[in-house]
Amino acid sequence: MKQQLVRNFIISRCFSAVFTALALTVATNGQAQPLRALPIWSAAEMKAQCERGLADAATAVDALKALDAKGDIKRTLLEFDALGGIIQDVASIAGLMMSTSPDASVRTEASNCSRKWNAYWTALYQDRGLFAKLPKQGGDAIDQKYLNDLRRRFESSGVQLDASKQEIVRKIRKEMNDLSLEFERTLRDNGAKVAFTPEEVRGVPAQVLDKAGRDDQGRYLLGFSYPEYIPFMDFAHSDEAKKRYYIAFTNRGGARDVAILAELAVLRDQLAKVMGYTTYASMVTQDRMAANPHAVIAFLENVRNAAEPREAKELDEIKDFMKAQGAKEALSRWNIAYWQAKLRQSRYQINQEEVRAFFPTQASIEFSLDIASELYGVAFSRTTLPTWHESVTVWKVRRKGAMATDQPLGLIYLDLFPRPGKFTHAAAFPTRGVSRVLGRKPISVMVANFNDKGLNYSELRTLLHEFGHILHGVLSDTRYLGHAGTSVERDFVEAPSQMFEAWGQNEQTLKRLSDRCKPSCPTITAELVQRLEASRRFGQGIGYSRQRVLASFDMSLHDIKPGSKPDALEVWKELQAKTPLGYDEGTLFPSAFGHLAGGYAVGYYGYLWAEVIAFDMRSAFGENLMDTAVSSRYRDTILSRGSERRAQEMVSDFLGRAPSTAAFFSQLNGK
Repeated sequence: MKQQLVRNFIISRCFSAVFTALALTVATNGQAQPLRALPIWSAAEMKAQCERGLADAATAVDALKALDAKGDIKRTLLEFDALGGIIQDVASIAGLMMSTSPDASVRTEASNCSRKWNAYWTALYQDRGLFAKLPKQGGDAIDQKYLNDLRRRFESSGVQLDASKQEIVRKIRKEMNDLSLEFERTLRDNGAKVAFTPEEVRGVPAQVLDKAGRDDQGRYLLGFSYPEYIPFMDFAHSDEAKKRYYIAFTNRGGARDVAILAELAVLRDQLAKVMGYTTYASMVTQDRMAANPHAVIAFLENVRNAAEPREAKELDEIKDFMKAQGAKEALSRWNIAYWQAKLRQSRYQINQEEVRAFFPTQASIEFSLDIASELYGVAFSRTTLPTWHESVTVWKVRRKGAMATDQPLGLIYLDLFPRPGKFTHAAAFPTRGVSRVLGRKPISVMVANFNDKGLNYSELRTLLHEFGHILHGVLSDTRYLGHAGTSVERDFVEAPSQMFEAWGQNEQTLKRLSDRCKPSCPTITAELVQRLEASRRFGQGIGYSRQRVLASFDMSLHDIKPGSKPDALEVWKELQAKTPLGYDEGTLFPSAFGHLAGGYAVGYYGYLWAEVIAFDMRSAFGENLMDTAVSSRYRDTILSRGSERRAQEMVSDFLGRAPSTAAFFSQLNGK
C-alpha cells in the first residue's frame, strides 16, 4: 500500500507566481511572501486561471530573454526560478484538483489544464533563446547544481535537436500525456459496484457493511476503495466471493488501460530513439542513483535471490496451516490475504480489524504530528482555511524552541478519506515548493483513503509513509524552487517516507499514541508491539517478491526489441506465470498499474532501491528513534536540502560513510 508519492511527474518539477519574472524579482528581493492558502477554483475559474498562467509565463519568458544579466549567474537563476513559480501555482493546483475535487466539472477542466501545461513544459525547454540565457559557470555549489539541472531539463526536452525532431518530441510527449490522463481518469471515475449476498459477506467487519449500499435484492454493494476491498479480502469466508471481487478489482481499468500501457511503452521507446538513446531505460536512469538499467537489473536479481527462498518457506507455512484448518480450496491470489490473516491471528493473536481500536484515526494523525514535532523542532497547529471538501484539514507548521518565530514555515493539507471521483490510492502532492530567493513557503498535500474510525497496522505505516513525503516538502529550506522538497532523484524520493515508517513499528514511539488517546483506546504494550512486528515480518518474503516482480514487469515492458510492439498483458503473464501462484486466466493486472502510466515508468524499482537506503539511514538512530541529535542532523543534511546535492552525497554525509545494503538484506534474510 505504499503508493505513488508525487504521482504526477510534471507537478513535482513545476513552479509558479502571480507576477512576471522580473516584477517578482523586484517585488520580493528574497523577502518572505505572506503564506497563501491554496485557491479553491470552480471549473470556470480553473479555465480562466489556466489561461492567465500561460499568458504570465509567456510574458516572463520574453522578459527573461531580454534580460541583460552580464554573466550574473545568481540573477539569471533567480529569474528562471521565478518563471518556475508562475508554472507551479497553476499547474500544481490543476494536478491536485484533477485527483481530489468532488466536482466532476472541476476535475475535467483541471485535466484539460494539465494537458496544456505539459505541452507548454516541453516547448519551453526546447526554446534555444531561453537556453542561451543559461550562464556557462559561476556561483557556488548550489548555483552550479541548479544550473546543471536546468541544462538537463533543456537537453531532455530536445533543445539540441533540429526543428523537425523537436516537433516529433512535442508530438510524442503530448500523446504520452493524453494517454496517461486517460488511464488515470478511467481508474478514478470507475464507480462500479460488486454485489454480494448476505451469505457471501460473512466474516466481513460490520463497519464495512454498515457503510455499503444495498440493491433491490438486498445484496451488499462494494466498490474499489481500499477501506472496502482490503477488509473484504482479509475476512470474507466465501472463497468464490473473494475470487469475484479480486478479479473485478484487478480488472478495473479494463482492456483499454492495458492497451494504453503498451502504447506508452512504444511512445517512450520512440522518444528515446529521437533523443539519441538506445532505450528509454538508458535515457531516464542516467539522472538517477542507479545511473544505468544494468545496475537496476542486477539489483532486482539480488532481491530475487534473497526473497524467493523466504517466500517459498512462507507459502509452505500458509499451505500447512490451511490443511490443518481443513480448507477445501487451494492457496490462490484471491485468498492469500485471508489465509495470511488467519495464520497471523492464530500464531500472533493479531486481528487487523481489532487492531483498529489501538490506532484511532484522529489519534494516529496527531501521533504522526507529535513525533515529527519532537524530531524536527516544529509545531503543528490546525487552522481554518477554505478547502475543496469538508473532510480536508489544514495545519500551519512553525519552528519551536530557540528557532521559534511568528512566521509559519508552511502549510500541510490532509485529505484522508474516500469519496466518489477521488484518487484511489495514497500520495503526497508537493503543491507549492519553497524558495528562499523568491520568498516562497511550502505547501504539501496528503491524499489517502483511510477508514475514519481506526487504522490497522499496515494503514498506520501508510499514514507515516505519506507523512514522510509531506515532511520532505514542508521542512525543505532550499535556495531555489527547482531544488525544493521531493525534487530529488526518483529512486531516492521514497527513502525519507519509507524511513519514517519505522516510528510506527517501535514500542518507544507507539506508546505515545496510546498515551494520547487514553482512556478511549486500549494500551499499546511492549508485548503487543512484539506480536505486531512478528506478524508484519511474516510475509515479507512474499511482499518483496511481489515488489520485485512489479519492478521487473516495468523494466521488461520498456525493453522493446527493434520492430516489435509489446503486449503489456503478455509481458505480465510471462512474469507472473513463473511465480509460485502463477497467472490467473482472465485477470488484467496491468489495467490498474497506474504507476507505469505516470511518473514511475522505469522507476518502480525505486521503491525497493529507496527502501535499502531507508534501512541504512535508520541505523544511524541505533536503539533510540527519538534521538533528537540524530534527527536534527537528518533534517539538516537530507530533508532541508531537497535536491541541492546528489542523493548519494547527502546520504553519505548523514551516515558519515558510503551507503550500504547490509541492513536491508540482513532483515530480508530474517535477521
